[in-house]
Amino acid sequence: MADVNARIGTVVLLALLVRGLAATLRAEAAAGVPAPGPHAGRLREAHLLAAAHRRHGRLSRVVDSLVDSVAAG
Repeated sequence: MADVNARIGTVVLLALLVRGLAATLRAEAAAGVPAPGPHAGRLREAHLLAAAHRRHGRLSRVVDSLVDSVAAG
């Protein structure tokens, strides 16, 4: 998740990068290229980081469900 940034240039850069990524993935999906899957190790790291910072609630449940789905299949 992106954090708030006080510098407008950084905000614009992030928006452009996300837009470019979305456009690339959309074009690949239209061409029949399968979407990239989540990497189980990175999801576990994100979960551990969130737990270390005592962030509970919806985000933690989302990460848990993603880790479970990757581990299952």
